Amino acid sequence: QLDLSEEDIKQFHEKLRDADGYIQMSSWLAALEQPEDLADVLFSRGITAGRTTSEMVNMIAAALTYNHLSLERSFEAFDNDDDGKISLADLQTAVQQLELEINPTDVSRLHSIMDKQKSGFVSLADWSSLVGSADGVRTTISVDTVAASLAYNKLSAETGYDAFDVDEDGRISEDDLRQAAGTLRLDLSDNDVKALYSQLDSENLGYIPRGHWVKAIGSANAESVLKSRGVAGSGIEKSVT
Repeated sequence: QLDLSEEDIKQFHEKLRDADGYIQMSSWLAALEQPEDLADVLFSRGITAGRTTSEMVNMIAAALTYNHLSLERSFEAFDNDDDGKISLADLQTAVQQLELEINPTDVSRLHSIMDKQKSGFVSLADWSSLVGSADGVRTTISVDTVAASLAYNKLSAETGYDAFDVDEDGRISEDDLRQAAGTLRLDLSDNDVKALYSQLDSENLGYIPRGHWVKAIGSANAESVLKSRGVAGSGIEKSVT
């Protein structure tokens, strides 16, 4: 009772079959030798077999958020030998240095999952795709992006609050945030906006309190966003409106 639909079975067969429509023993063994989501599947059935992928990624993401590292800077930090890619040894070293409770077997499995090209290394694109989708990371990136737009426009957190108050009613609603993000082309998805708004309106007031906004923007890493886009953090004048 594997709980597989006919479509699941069909996709599995098509992925492994040869030109004659059969699954060879070598292909079968290769597919089952290192199943990427085994721990996740077992965990979903109440069986513990190491940490799930999401658990490990969220642990790493939490460490990055705590250390105020962007995705690009965290990739560089994990790239211990500075060769532009993260090897298994790099990942193992970083996990040990951060004192993350992930055992060597799980680290190896995580590296295999991150290494989407199966090159033996994790690229920046692969790192950003997986770690960037972790709980909390997208919200941190969103805050940094908003802070960068304010710095670009030479606005303080206080004046930025007024600028994002699109309907000028003295407070930032979710719709205000969405409209301002769109006007400024901040490249935030609707889910990003919702997550950001939810974090800043932690008291469910129906708007973002000025104090919460100022605190979040004040602690954001705007500089890393500006640098990643080839923009210096000062000397730029541009009106928001």
